[in-house]
Amino acid sequence: MSRTREASGAPRAPRGVSDEAMALHRESLVLDLHIDTLLWARMLGYDMGKRHRNRVPSSPFAWHLDLPRAADGILDCAVMGLVINPRELNPELMLPLKLLAWVERRSGVDQTLATLDVLESASKRHSDRLVFARSGSDVRRAHAEGKFAALTCLEGAHGIEGSLDHVRSAHARGLRMLGIVHFQANEAGYPMTVKQFDGRGLTPFGRELIAELDRLRIVADLAHLNERGVEDALGVMTRPFVVSHTACRALYDRTVRLGPASIRAAAVVWLKV
Repeated sequence: MSRTREASGAPRAPRGVSDEAMALHRESLVLDLHIDTLLWARMLGYDMGKRHRNRVPSSPFAWHLDLPRAADGILDCAVMGLVINPRELNPELMLPLKLLAWVERRSGVDQTLATLDVLESASKRHSDRLVFARSGSDVRRAHAEGKFAALTCLEGAHGIEGSLDHVRSAHARGLRMLGIVHFQANEAGYPMTVKQFDGRGLTPFGRELIAELDRLRIVADLAHLNERGVEDALGVMTRPFVVSHTACRALYDRTVRLGPASIRAAAVVWLKV
C-alpha cells in the first residue's frame, strides 16, 4: 500500500468533505493535469522536496506544489508544464511572459530540453519520493512504492520550433504531453485569446505535428488552442488527447480574450509573486 494511503498517516477530511468522499480520494490514483512548478525550479532553484507556503492569496501561478504538501493532499501524480520562452516574441504574447523572456537567457528547444533536465535532476535528488515518469507503468509503479510521479507537458509548440526532430529529441528526454499553442501563435497553430485568429486552424506543420505525436504516443493537449484549431486537431487525431486546463462550454459558454485590462491584471499578479 502507498505510504500516502496508510491509515495512520491519513489526513482528516477538510470541513464540508464527507468521509465517503475522503475514502474515495484515498482509494483513487489522483492526478493533476497542470502544474507550473518547473518554471520556478528552473528560475529560482525552487526545491520540490521542501515544504513551501503560498506567497500571495491563492497563488494562481507560483508555489503550486511541493512533495510534503502533495502527500498531505494525497496527490499521487502531476503533469508538470514546461513554460518556454519563444525565440521571437509576437505582439499577442501577454506581458508577464514577455518579461520572463527578457529576464531569462534561454528559449526555444534549448530551454525545453534544459527544463526536462531540471525535473530529471530533482528526481535523482529526491529519489526516495519523486519519480520522473515516462509511462503509465511508471506512474503505477511509483504509486505502489509510495512515491510521487511527475509527467511533463510542453506548453506550446514554439518550444520545438517547427521541427519534428526536436519533438523526437524531447521525447527521448522524457516529454510525454505537448500543448499545441500557449499564448502566442506558432508554427503549428493559433491561441484562443486573440480574436484576429478566429477562423485560422492548424497549419500544415500543425497537422504533421499531430501525426508525429500520435506515432510517438505523446499526448496532445488542446488547452489554449482556438476553436478552429481544435476542430482541425479532432479531424486528424487517431489517439486520445487532453484539454488539461480550460472551461467546459456546456457549463460556461465564454471565450477568454486577452485585452489591455486582463494583461494589466496578469502583470500585477506576476509582480506580486
